[in-house]
Amino acid sequence: MAASCIVAFLADEAVSAQTVSRFTWNFDLAVTMFYQELLANGGGYLFLDGVNLWMRLADGRKRVQMFATYDILVDETRRLLDFTNSAGESQAA
Repeated sequence: MAASCIVAFLADEAVSAQTVSRFTWNFDLAVTMFYQELLANGGGYLFLDGVNLWMRLADGRKRVQMFATYDILVDETRRLLDFTNSAGESQAA
């Protein structure tokens, strides 16, 4: 029941039980593949972080918020794994 509420929120519409099942199966597979790759390449710590970037546009500068996933390897080097646009910061605490 809780999973269907989360998937409905992400999809912004009501979803069927089959859609929830397919989504959770694909999500579980993606997480498994991600951790296997992380461990195979010597990942030490995994970080999920929100970052603000400034972009120069023709009509001025614009702040863009991004959600980034990166890890710090055993030799203390950082590696960006993925990033996506963010809708902004939540005010809920």
